[in-house]
Amino acid sequence: MNDSKTSLDDIFAKIEEEEASNGKNGSGALDVIQSIADNDGLMVVSELVREGHTDSAITAALLPPGNDGRSKARAKAGVIDGQRLLWLTSSGWASVGQANRRESPPSSSRVQHRLAIPRFASWIEYDVSPKTSSLGVYWNVALGNKSRELIETYKQSAWSLARINSNTEAIVSHSQLLGGVYPDAIVVSSLPETISVPGSQVMTRAEFRRAYHPKSFTIHDLDSVSRPETISAIEIELSVKSTPALDAKVRQHDAAMNAGWWNEVVWIVDDEEVATRLRRSGVGTKDGHCIVDAADVGITKAPVTSVTTDWWPAITFASRR
Repeated sequence: MNDSKTSLDDIFAKIEEEEASNGKNGSGALDVIQSIADNDGLMVVSELVREGHTDSAITAALLPPGNDGRSKARAKAGVIDGQRLLWLTSSGWASVGQANRRESPPSSSRVQHRLAIPRFASWIEYDVSPKTSSLGVYWNVALGNKSRELIETYKQSAWSLARINSNTEAIVSHSQLLGGVYPDAIVVSSLPETISVPGSQVMTRAEFRRAYHPKSFTIHDLDSVSRPETISAIEIELSVKSTPALDAKVRQHDAAMNAGWWNEVVWIVDDEEVATRLRRSGVGTKDGHCIVDAADVGITKAPVTSVTTDWWPAITFASRR
């Protein structure tokens, strides 16, 4: 019986090995390619394994899909900062219907940024969501292609409004959105009609938002404070950018909030200089903009001493407290 089982395992192992060596799509390579595309074209091998992709499927994704000598590999592999990585080539992007995108080999800073995004999503899933579900507050996080699909819908609306609007100021505002604004993640939290906050009275949605989102919902119509969803754009800033570049990014988010794309922008930082430049651009003082220490949301361990987190989930459920 045991010999029979071992023999069967050996047979399937041989089949998987042959498929990987031949680069066949049936080996699960396409699923691997799609997963990488859904994560903006770059993934750590350990992430792929956690998602259930087999070693043979990951190997097959690195090989040309055919043996004719003309097909090109859809993904490449490398090691940066001790992390084993796969990223899509132009052929890989074309194979998932995104022929306009090109290969972008990762740098050390991009790898650190890429690792930070799932860490943040895990913090929402494991540190925040279980502690708020009893209050009726639920969370969803959109990453990679899911986030991009939502932005593409918003872009179409911006194009329409830019065409039909006769107000010059509105045209200028919407024109900043025509190329899209692409945060690292979009978080949607859903509130019940009333929330029983521990140690406090029962609050309506509007009361909860005035207490816990003091910087948000101030630039929108008053009805928005009573809607079920709070939409937060997440920007993870781990490397220093020029002040003009940050200014432009902040202005784009201002336009996106004015257009109703989201209610607030959460800027996550792990560096004193990055925090200083963000403050010069108005983050921390402007309506709708929150600043968060990366250590509070599970991305890093060392806190940034100059940063006082002002986004309520990170204050309430800080991972280092």
